[in-house]
Amino acid sequence: VSSRHGGWQLSLTGAVGPTTSLSQKTTECNILNYGAVNDNSTDVASAIEKAFKTCVLPHAGSRLIVPDGQYLIKRTVILSNGNNWAFQLDGLITLAYGGNWTVDRELILQGFAGVEPLNATINGEGDGQFLQNGITIINPVDFEFYSKNGKGAIQGQGYLYRNLANTFRPRLVRLISPINTAVHDLILVDSPKFHIVCAFAVKLEVYYLTIRGANLGSYDGVDVVGTNYWIHDIEVTNRDECVSVKSPFNYALVENLVCNQAGSGISIGSLNVSASIANIHARNISIIQGNIIAFIKTYPGGSGHLYGLDVNQYWQKTFEPDTGAVALSNLVFRNFSGSVADGAKRPPLYLTANDLTYATNVTVENFSLWTESGNSVVNKISNIFGTGDNSYGTYLYHHGIASRLDGSSVTNLGRAKYRIWNRRSHSGLYPGAALEA
Repeated sequence: VSSRHGGWQLSLTGAVGPTTSLSQKTTECNILNYGAVNDNSTDVASAIEKAFKTCVLPHAGSRLIVPDGQYLIKRTVILSNGNNWAFQLDGLITLAYGGNWTVDRELILQGFAGVEPLNATINGEGDGQFLQNGITIINPVDFEFYSKNGKGAIQGQGYLYRNLANTFRPRLVRLISPINTAVHDLILVDSPKFHIVCAFAVKLEVYYLTIRGANLGSYDGVDVVGTNYWIHDIEVTNRDECVSVKSPFNYALVENLVCNQAGSGISIGSLNVSASIANIHARNISIIQGNIIAFIKTYPGGSGHLYGLDVNQYWQKTFEPDTGAVALSNLVFRNFSGSVADGAKRPPLYLTANDLTYATNVTVENFSLWTESGNSVVNKISNIFGTGDNSYGTYLYHHGIASRLDGSSVTNLGRAKYRIWNRRSHSGLYPGAALEA
């Protein structure tokens, strides 16, 4: 798969998604035949697992079917080691509040990624609740998770956790080590935490999802770790990441997103000194009443800042430079449009690289982001080397105050030692990344 846009090319390393078409997955494993009741009160978790174990696993080319209707699960559903199968969700699955969502760590460690990286990921989860999931699918190969009738949905009832200040919050769906997998045409609503997480994915395609999360942080739409994946044509409404890609990943195409009120359209990170990031191309991202279009964040720390474009190597208000910091290079930010709420306080461009390692070969072009309040923006740029156009006046070439066509001013802050937009070449851990709206 190859894509060319604006003169910058990224090639995914071969086809993504299932290798067997749905038309060839003909064995039907309907959960109603395995004890499920369509009444939104009977726990159907065991029926789903029974249909999987007794029908899906013995028969290649099968479909686990949750038909139209309303169903309740009171504990986590775990589906492991299926090959050449599909999960057809045509009804509504609701997670009961206060259910048992804990997945046995040993089951997670069966993932193809291996014990060491999986243990590190489990232990590194920010809230310590990696093992809390509504539906957990481990090692799916040649797999499709989809809705045939377009009504398949999962409701997390996250509002109950928020109202009761319950911090023990499951994710709706987690896929561990999916290979040749597609997730599409599903509706995910009000997860208590992140909506769908794909960990250590290989040849993954995610598309045609509609996600409605809370208007708060920690309610990501789609989180992905992996190699060679395509995320596209998704609509997310929340106040956190629309799509978040995390280390390690290599070769990713993220495009055609609609992010309503999102904290960020695409987030890369947070990344520590062992981060391995390469070859990501993000484009055609529409932000509506959002805070950040693109956000790259590296340790030390975490950010409470919200900006139009944010590259921050000092997030969480940590200001000591670190020679071991993630190196940023060969980044392209092109064709961003929209608005920020207050461009003086939270600017369209917030580019702050490490004082010792810098960010190199950075290109910023064709930005049309302005403020909804006031008549000026304050772009903050430090330790960025590369090229830029005159989207915000001549400051992208030198310091100073430039005027827009409407007569309003653009002020850019910088210390005397700043060297902005001078051409310089240096290799880094980002050997190829492009973000285009």
